[in-house]
Amino acid sequence: MIKIYIVDYHEIVPYKDKALELISGERVYKALKYIKEEDTLRSITGSLLIKKYAGGLDGIKYDFYGKPCKDNYFFSLSHSNSYVVLAVADSEIGVDIEMVRSRNPKLADYVLSDQEKAALKEEMDFYRLWTSKESLVKYVGFGIDRDLKLIPALPLNGPKEYVGKKAYALNFDYDNNYTISVTTENKQDYEVIVEHVDGLLQ
Repeated sequence: MIKIYIVDYHEIVPYKDKALELISGERVYKALKYIKEEDTLRSITGSLLIKKYAGGLDGIKYDFYGKPCKDNYFFSLSHSNSYVVLAVADSEIGVDIEMVRSRNPKLADYVLSDQEKAALKEEMDFYRLWTSKESLVKYVGFGIDRDLKLIPALPLNGPKEYVGKKAYALNFDYDNNYTISVTTENKQDYEVIVEHVDGLLQ
């Protein structure tokens, strides 16, 4: 079972000081090094989610691409605009969330294959495809540092393979103008849980 926890980071604002007291020194340093306050708050929110749902903050390591990881726990973090998302599973997992917004129309030519561009019917489709790519590279443990057209976004929901590793993709829309993609090793049931600040600060 995949658990997908979603929080609006704005709920943390009145409780920032209390939240900082609840997370470890390294995660506090990571949060406070950001220049923009919203990035600090997103980082704090992510730390609170890991603390509650991914076995706590002790023992967290970071891979070459900066992805947090931990022995015996499989999780992935993402954020976009208001929301922070933590996906937790019993095997490797990658998650990405994006808010639909205006973009350079030429961007599709740079990041999508011809087959993927043919699937564009509405603006949300671009972000569905983009999050599918992002969640896939998080799942396999790479960064977005290679030919983006070669990272398969399709199918949005179903089995695929990348760099010799089999994967299963999941995509769904959230709150009207967000889309979320999750990639795991195989098909699994999933549950979306909307968390709130009172639950994270306990």
